[in-house]
This record gives sequence, structure tokens and C-alpha cells, in this order.
Amino acid sequence: MRRSIKLLQPRYFADFRCIGSDCEDTCCAGMGVVIDKETYGKYQECSHPDLKPIIDTGIAVNPESTSDATYAQVVVKDGHCPFLTDERLCAIQQILGERALSRTCAMFPRAMSTVNGVVERSLYLSCPEAARVVLLNPEPMQFDQITEDQDERFTDFPILNSDDFADAPKPYRYFWEVRAFIVSLLQNREYRVWERLIVLGLFCDQLNQHIIDQTTDGVPDLMQSYTDLLALRGFDETLAGVGVHPAVQLNFLAQSMEHRIFSDSVSTRFVDCYYECMEGIGYTPDTSIDDGAARYAAAYEQYYKPFMDQREHIFENYLVNYVFKLLFPFGPQKSVYYEEKSVYSEFVLMAAHFAMLRSLLVGMSGYYQSSFGEPQIVKLFQSFAKAIEHNPPYLKRILKSLEENEMSDMAVMAVFIKN
Repeated sequence: MRRSIKLLQPRYFADFRCIGSDCEDTCCAGMGVVIDKETYGKYQECSHPDLKPIIDTGIAVNPESTSDATYAQVVVKDGHCPFLTDERLCAIQQILGERALSRTCAMFPRAMSTVNGVVERSLYLSCPEAARVVLLNPEPMQFDQITEDQDERFTDFPILNSDDFADAPKPYRYFWEVRAFIVSLLQNREYRVWERLIVLGLFCDQLNQHIIDQTTDGVPDLMQSYTDLLALRGFDETLAGVGVHPAVQLNFLAQSMEHRIFSDSVSTRFVDCYYECMEGIGYTPDTSIDDGAARYAAAYEQYYKPFMDQREHIFENYLVNYVFKLLFPFGPQKSVYYEEKSVYSEFVLMAAHFAMLRSLLVGMSGYYQSSFGEPQIVKLFQSFAKAIEHNPPYLKRILKSLEENEMSDMAVMAVFIKN
């Protein structure tokens, strides 16, 4: 018997439809796919003559798994899932039906979590059609609560319960108020997106200090003080004092891409975006950082800024979706994939995503010049999500590098965000 459940989701969720083989990319390339234990058992019982040989060689038990949800994994060959047909469709779904898909494949590109028993649904941008639906709507993102029958396959969500306990590492009891404040801040169009993000960083830094000092009763007052300062333009002097240093930004981009762009698992779509960026600013291994920075600044002023100044909703939508999808800034209390981080470290990772994406777009705008537009933006955001957002070890390395090199404090992060 199916059970009705409460769901909270961005309004865009109802508009998403998979476009199948018409899609410019495939879900089955450039990402690792885990197989839950129940589905693995069903696949082992399969005797279909065309499918059985692929199952035997294409799925392996995951020796590092600590959960039934990640019991096995698909053995990727040449960056593609072995079940991907010549028609760019799934052999498992074609032969055994849609209900035979693993939880991972059945859910994608849906992202799900549970907050106080309510299932929250959003979309990963690693699907091109999802990226279009999420990013390109010029109206502020809105959310709906609905009731729907539960799909029993979709379980093991990240969980957050806002009931606080004496030994809780974070003030979860303020989760809803903090999230509402952050979404309101990120959608405050009286400020540029980079300004909103810097103010968010200042807030997360102070929120983190409240947690360290065990003074979380002061969190409501902290939110109110920021709300008042935003209304009175009280951050203008701080924001005006953030310097413009494109060389710092370009150096960060080069270093952050170094350990990812040459990996075998990275899709050609993302590699294309990276090389278009580098070519757009004339940057090679032999280019001095000063020359590269000058060309970066020129591409920014001539091509990127005129286009994106009229489309700040793209990054706004990206950041709001990020906040909702990842339960930012607290993160879940329970998750198969999540590794506990401080509130401020969560912000540093968000800012790093923003800085990398914006820098890549600046370079790509120099490459495409007057032809730069939404198709390039969707291609980058989607391929970036596949290559970066779905790779926790890489994100862990980026965060560790920033912290160890004393580049994660707000003074440095503000430069990354503005440039």
C-alpha cells in the first residue's frame, strides 16, 4: 500500500522532464554510479543472455562501502557506463524496465533529503535540462509544499532534525530561520550577487563563532542585526574596500583545476569548457600570471560583464538551489555521503564553487565574444556539476588546500568572490 508524504520543492521541480536521447549529454558518462545492495542482488539473479555478461563484468562490490546504499558500483570503461547502448539509452531499463534501475539511476537528477519528516526535492545541475530549468528563470526561486505518494525506491536520504539537543554540534533548532534568512539575502536584488555572497560569508563566520563560543542563543539577534544592516546599506564600506586582483583569481583557478581537469573520469564537455576559457584569455603554461590577469580583466570588462550584469538571476538561482539542496549551512545530521564540516567551511566550499564557475565563464566569454550566451552557460554549469560537485574527494582536497594555505579567511575569500 502506497503512503502519502509531505514534500517541499522549488517550483521549477514540476517543470522538469527528461528529454532522453535528445539530450546533449548522457547521465551515463563522467560520473560514478553506486548500486544499492538490494538492486545488486536482483541483478545477480538476471539470466538475460545480452545483459548477464555485462552485469558480470560491469558491476563490482565496493570494498570501501560502509552502507547498503553504496554496496556496489558500476565499473566505468572509457568514462562511460557499460550499460549505455549505441542509441545512448540504458540497457537495463530497455530490457528489465524502469523499475529495475538502481536507486541512484532512478533518482537522478533529483536530489532528496528529509527535514523534520518532510521530504525535500530539488535537481542536480549535472543534467543539462535540469540546469536550464533551474538557472534560466529570471524570477526569484519559489518553493511549494505538496502531498504525493511515496516511491519506495527512494530512501536513505540525508536527514536533518531541527529539534536541538544539549550535545548537538550545531544549533539545528534555528535551521528554518537561518535558511530563510540566507535565501532572502541571496535573493536581495538591491545588491550585486558578489556582494550578497560576501555578506553571507561574514554572517557564516560570525555564526560559526557563536557555535565555537557556545553562545548560540544569540543567533536570532545575529540574523536581525544583518537584516537591519542590509536595509540601511551598512555593509557598503566593507564591500567597497574589497580589492580587484584578477591575478589572484586566475592563480586560484589554475591551481584548483590542476588535479581535476586531467583525470580520466572528467567529461569532454567540461574539458572543452576549460580549454575554451584558457584560450579565451590566451593563457598557456608559459604565460606570465600578470599577462594572463590582464587578458582576464579585459575579457571580463568587454564580454562577461555586459552579458551577466543583465542576468544575475543565473548565479542567484545557482546559489539558492545550492543552499536548499545541501541543507546549507548546517548540512545533514545523517548521510551516507556527507562528511561533517563547520558552518564556515561549508561557506568556503560554496564560495570556491562560485569563484571557479565565474572565472571559467569569464575566460569562455573571451573565447566566444559576441556569441557568448546561455548555451555556453548551461554547458559549463552542467559539466562543472558532473566533474566537481559529484566528486567529494576533490572538494575535500580543495577545502583542505585553502585552509592549510591560509586562504580560507574572509579577507581572501572576498577577493575570490569579487574578482
